[in-house]
Amino acid sequence: MISVLLTGGTIASTATGEEGRFAPHVADPVKAVIEARSEALGLAVEVEHWRDSDGNKMPLVDSCDMRPHHWLALSAQIDRLAERAEAVVVLHGTDTLAYTASALTLLAPHRPVPVVLTGAQVAVGLPDSDAGDNIALALRAAAGEWGSVDGDTLIAFGQCLMRGVRASKFSTSAKNGFGSRAVPLINLMDPAASRQSIWQQWQSERAASATASPVTGFSEDVIHLTVQPGKDWARTTARLLAVPPRGLLLSLYGTGSSPLAQQLADLCNGLAERGCPSVAVSASPQGAIVWRHYAATQPLEESALIDGGDMTTECAITKLMAAAHLGLSIDETRGFFATAIAGERSL
Repeated sequence: MISVLLTGGTIASTATGEEGRFAPHVADPVKAVIEARSEALGLAVEVEHWRDSDGNKMPLVDSCDMRPHHWLALSAQIDRLAERAEAVVVLHGTDTLAYTASALTLLAPHRPVPVVLTGAQVAVGLPDSDAGDNIALALRAAAGEWGSVDGDTLIAFGQCLMRGVRASKFSTSAKNGFGSRAVPLINLMDPAASRQSIWQQWQSERAASATASPVTGFSEDVIHLTVQPGKDWARTTARLLAVPPRGLLLSLYGTGSSPLAQQLADLCNGLAERGCPSVAVSASPQGAIVWRHYAATQPLEESALIDGGDMTTECAITKLMAAAHLGLSIDETRGFFATAIAGERSL
């Protein structure tokens, strides 16, 4: 049996009010689609509304409102369902789908059952909705039709499968609106041999971090900044040093460069002196931090800025929130990011 958890998002939305804006507030139409698709596939399913730690139903939400306490409640409910289900499928809004997938993976890299997240670009019930196809895809993946998921957390979307800690949303309208960073995704239109090779690569990546400890929670006191042409860091430095957050994530150009790199290095050093770690990832969808390629990156390489490697922005933010929750020192955070909990970065 597969448990299907409904959290909200476009997949559970209908038009409301005079302006016809979409909001997640209906479950019955989605349940009808789940039941129809599971029956056609010959799979036994149970549909569950998501609940808090006390077992109370939580309201369906637009995924932009997903917060760390939602991740913790969702993870705990998945663990409860795993006691009787063979897999869990989570229906979720697309905006923060990759964040939730990262959080669920870092909380439990090796669950007793596979977890597959999916959503929709077009609300269920509309003529061009992708909800039914994505639900069927997630159910088939959870049932192991294309290979053993082995307790991993995956995203199923637009006829593609990808690891939750390696995925990012790149389109608000395309039916295949998610991509995978550094590690290939599985396109179900590819030959079986190609799909099997990627399954094996995924499992090898996870095995390399099998002894790492899962995270236990997330702090919301983390800031994310992206570089831009001509960015002067002086004003940002003054504001951040006045009231330091518990973590700063920086999306840098290419392999890790920034305008006025020495200013940014000084900011990271100043924050480190106040106990706030700074982590860098590449703003390029297929990029990675490799500072030693260019002279322009040398000030950052020599600063307290921590190398986030080829992690996705979503996973890096989630992991930095976990480090802040643990209260790790700068050196401990550096070691935390230099290792992998669930194959979220190449080592």
